[in-house]
Amino acid sequence: MINNYDWDNINTELGDLTQQLERWKETNNNKKIGYSPKCKVCNSKHLDKIEELREEGHTLEDIKESLNLDLSIMALSRHFKNHYPKNQRYKLKQQILLLENIREAYIKYPYLEDYFKNKPLEYLERFNNTDGFCLDGFRLCEMVKAGTVSNCNNIIHQLNKNMMEDIKKANTGFIFGGEKEEINQIKIETALLQNHCLRCKENINSQRLDLLEKIITYNFLNIPIEDKETYFNYLNFNGSKEEFILSLGEIKGETQAK
Repeated sequence: MINNYDWDNINTELGDLTQQLERWKETNNNKKIGYSPKCKVCNSKHLDKIEELREEGHTLEDIKESLNLDLSIMALSRHFKNHYPKNQRYKLKQQILLLENIREAYIKYPYLEDYFKNKPLEYLERFNNTDGFCLDGFRLCEMVKAGTVSNCNNIIHQLNKNMMEDIKKANTGFIFGGEKEEINQIKIETALLQNHCLRCKENINSQRLDLLEKIITYNFLNIPIEDKETYFNYLNFNGSKEEFILSLGEIKGETQAK
């Protein structure tokens, strides 16, 4: 697989994988092959490494020796003849589906191309299967539905909507003046998720404000590129707002006098 997931490379990779899948279909169309519970290779903890070495061109003898396998050459041979091809077709189908989904996401959300461009394959798999993209943090987040893009406000709204639906399904009512424990648990879980999202957004906003403050301060002081020490020392200022403003003026005067 490629590591640069921009638009052109995704289309190229899709074409190559599709052709490879068709070749596999033609070669193994009439074979009933796949995972076998009796196959020692299929059930080996070294399965992925065994197949990886084989794909790299290593002989069965080399694989057995390098991994110190308690498997016969015949067992390895049967696996690659009867089971491996179907596994490969499945992997190809998954890769094609993954890239097709990402390509569709690029069409809908063009900025995702820059995010995924130099990321490892696992990032694409996460977006496709588990974690959506958070606009507030500009990163993958488990709070966002897989394959979608959202932000904190929308997530909280969706959590509220899900909570109301879950409460309705629970078909509760009131017992002895209080809600059923199941409803209380739904509300608690929803509140915890919302609080997690709000804390994350607060932290992101704090980081952004801190960066913005540094940029504004740097520009206000008009500190030359070669004289950054004064700027970085000043960023450690811990006084009040009034002292901060006063100190800004004093340091600006000093830097301009240099």
